[in-house]
Amino acid sequence: MLVHEDPLAPPRTEAAGSERVIAPVPGRLARVLVRPGEAVARSAPLVVIEAMKMEITLRAPMDGTVRLVRHAVGDMVEEGTELVAFATEATSA
Repeated sequence: MLVHEDPLAPPRTEAAGSERVIAPVPGRLARVLVRPGEAVARSAPLVVIEAMKMEITLRAPMDGTVRLVRHAVGDMVEEGTELVAFATEATSA
């Protein structure tokens, strides 16, 4: 099987077991759709980034509880910036 990997594509943020959501590209945080303490299902929209005249919706990588939203609407974020962190068994104990 041949798989085409785009070397210029932003890094994937939905790694299995990931407990945080990071910005795939630099941009402005346009919307924050969740709050700390909120339970979300996998693939639920969390934040929207405006970059290069596009809107990018970042989604929950897993079912869980939002522990922290690190930025507010209007903030400029760099690629790789952590935007949302999830509670883990270690942090909730």
